[in-house]
Amino acid sequence: MVRAIAGHLRRSRSTGSVGVNDQEHGFMVTYPRPAGSILIIVPTRNRADLLRTCLDSVWRTCGDLRIDIVVIDHQSDETDTTTYLDSIKGRVEIMPYSGAFNFARMNNVAFERFGRDHDFVLFMNNDIEAIEPGWLGRIASLAAREEIGIVGANLIYADRRIQHSGVVVGLSGAADHAHRYEQLEDFDGNRRPGRDHSLASTREYSAVTAACMIMRCEVFRAVQGFDEELAIGFNDTDLCLRVRESGYRILNDGRTVLYHHESATRARSGELDHPRDTALFVSRWRSFLAAGDPAYNPQLSQVTAHRPGTLRDARFPARVWFPRSERRRSPVTPRHAPRPTVLS
Repeated sequence: MVRAIAGHLRRSRSTGSVGVNDQEHGFMVTYPRPAGSILIIVPTRNRADLLRTCLDSVWRTCGDLRIDIVVIDHQSDETDTTTYLDSIKGRVEIMPYSGAFNFARMNNVAFERFGRDHDFVLFMNNDIEAIEPGWLGRIASLAAREEIGIVGANLIYADRRIQHSGVVVGLSGAADHAHRYEQLEDFDGNRRPGRDHSLASTREYSAVTAACMIMRCEVFRAVQGFDEELAIGFNDTDLCLRVRESGYRILNDGRTVLYHHESATRARSGELDHPRDTALFVSRWRSFLAAGDPAYNPQLSQVTAHRPGTLRDARFPARVWFPRSERRRSPVTPRHAPRPTVLS
């Protein structure tokens, strides 16, 4: 089987190499680690404990990768946070940000200000914690492939249940995370493969979360960044769908696992609901939602990802990706108003 996969990689002129993955009882294709620099953008507000854990984990696991970190300080006013930010100023860039919370805008502004001399950009929440060395080089090597637009990772709660393993558009209404609340490992501590091995493999999704998302800077510029009309919710899913419309593929790397202490910074703000963003997202992508997510089997549940659906679901026809030859590799023309921040 290794020879067969290696032959396929040669015929397709891929730079990947194949090996046996004993832990997953399968095979693993790896790609050369890119030499380019990576800009890591981390928004934060207070919670120095989370930010310290996040940054320390990045420094501990990224080895000799060329990284620059920008921390977006959204009006932090707790003494321990301001003291910590002062202590790391020589190691990271601190970008003050004022005004109402707008995840899309603050990331766009940070990218516009600091992204010009970088090859990749990693958007990362302040409540992410890296676990194992090599994770960033691995997802960057996937994002470096010409046909790939965005790469995400498996995110887990502190109890090691799945929080994110890709996004299914249309799941639970507008969109939701695949495999949410499933166990990452079995009782013996072995990785669970998930249905059709989708939990442990590198596979295509229509979207991934911006809690940990990497892409080439040229791709982010081509689609004009995040849509700032989606201030809180679905700005990452919208970005992925626009990148996909441009002809690129969206991947989630099941081999890359990080902790996500989800929305801990904003949990006390009372701003977790975003009905306006939801309504705008559903209206904008109505035809995509009606057709169904082509990366998700229509015979599976539309309520809980990767679970069998109803008998009526079984009569739905299979969904297919449109042919590769028909995919565009040029920037799409936005169907909505230009975004306030112009990326260059």
